[in-house]
Amino acid sequence: MPATPTPEPSATPNPTETPTLEPTATLTPTPENEDPLSWLGNSTWRGTFDGGSDEGFYTASDEHTTFTLENNALVMTSSLAVPGWHTWSMTYRTIEDFYLEADINVKQCSGVDEYGIIFRGPDYSSGYFLAARCNGEYSLRGYDGSYTNIIPWQFTEALNRGANQTNRLGVMVKGDSIALYINGKLVKEVNNDQFEGAGHFGVFIAAFETAGFRIEIDRIRYWLQN
Repeated sequence: MPATPTPEPSATPNPTETPTLEPTATLTPTPENEDPLSWLGNSTWRGTFDGGSDEGFYTASDEHTTFTLENNALVMTSSLAVPGWHTWSMTYRTIEDFYLEADINVKQCSGVDEYGIIFRGPDYSSGYFLAARCNGEYSLRGYDGSYTNIIPWQFTEALNRGANQTNRLGVMVKGDSIALYINGKLVKEVNNDQFEGAGHFGVFIAAFETAGFRIEIDRIRYWLQN
């Protein structure tokens, strides 16, 4: 198991993009393991990165991670300059109770190369991290200067493993209740109050094994809970 990496602080996004709003869906209880997309209706907001739009996400490259906007996707490529270095991009938008989901195409990767989504961030350098690995493991951690393990790394058949795969990572959050979804399947529910109230959300990448580890985020969207 690799050592705990040191995450890279995320810079403040520039709130220049105008959100694309849709009618707000009212969330109702769903049967266990049912794909939320089967009953949610129209999203409250969606980011599709069409036409090279950054959708309000931070996209400045450095020696660890390159950001590009290609083929209507936000592309993040990790250099492996420092194995395990986490780079993330968060939006200026804040949401409190919601279902959040990102469609992530995983390109070059292997083993414990890691990627995922961040939510309930009180600022641009902390929040919950729903992480997936190329080998089919996932975890949930809180980060506020150091990691707090909430759901330890564990294997799930719900993840599509290996390179050149697409995975939908989703979280249903209401109060301190957090439900994790992978490709529409409920994999775990937990209660945790490390981060409360409205917070920022985003995506992250961390190469542990593959130089040029690359992910493409085609779409990220949320549905507010009433």
